[in-house]
Amino acid sequence: MLGASVAHAEPVAITVVNPVDYATKVLAPHKGRVVVVNFWATWCAPCLEELPGIVQATARAKADLALVAVDGASDLAAIRKVLAKQRGAFTAYVIAPGDPEPFINLVDKAWDGTVPRTIIYGGDGAPRVTIPGPVTPRALSDKIAKAR
Repeated sequence: MLGASVAHAEPVAITVVNPVDYATKVLAPHKGRVVVVNFWATWCAPCLEELPGIVQATARAKADLALVAVDGASDLAAIRKVLAKQRGAFTAYVIAPGDPEPFINLVDKAWDGTVPRTIIYGGDGAPRVTIPGPVTPRALSDKIAKAR
């Protein structure tokens, strides 16, 4: 699986992603595999509460995980601090500074930008399941299984 190591002894690598390269940077590296993309923010209490369960459930389901912070690239220290506490493999991204609307519309036209939001993509890169709001590890595992 792509992403940071389980121990996170070194700072977590975070890639800045623009709307035009979401498919190539976030989705393409997981081609042929189910990938769970979780949109979250350091200021979002439900996001922080669900994050450890998302990391664990995704690992148990043998799916890839991409965590996309919507905070903005100016908050990299805060994002790294949160991600360093996670125990599991994932890739980490942050939305490029500027108006987030083009990014949000590209990812999901029905999305109003509220986080958390989780999208499960099939191995072909097509979205299979969208979860608005928090998700429990059990519910996520079930939805990953249905997305295969």
